[in-house]
Amino acid sequence: TIVAPSVSEETTVGEGDHVVLVECGTPGEEGFNSQPLLVEAFGPTLSIVELDSEQDENEMYLANVVVPFLNNKDNIFGSLSCSVFTPKSKGSYERLQEVLSTLNYGTVAINQMNLFGYTASAKGGIWGGHSLE
Repeated sequence: TIVAPSVSEETTVGEGDHVVLVECGTPGEEGFNSQPLLVEAFGPTLSIVELDSEQDENEMYLANVVVPFLNNKDNIFGSLSCSVFTPKSKGSYERLQEVLSTLNYGTVAINQMNLFGYTASAKGGIWGGHSLE
């Protein structure tokens, strides 16, 4: 567990901020730490998992590697919400929407915080985990 001195070059974390950055490693490799993915964090925590990109280095990487990992509940606890951050240079928005629609999460946020699912529920919408869970 590393307390992050900064989140990015544009965003700094001061001494009064409590942000935890957990580098889990790569599934299947020695030293992989799945614990942060299987226990709910009650605080500002970012867990980083490095998925094998050698399996599929083309535009199908999200569909063939990332989505199956995230949908497998042996890997990740819960299905309430999911945030995906991706640059526009990584493919078409339509293709991204198609792939992300296969995620089994109640709220899927693209390039934004997933708290907007909660905001929608406060305005009369439904917020909850995916119906398969």
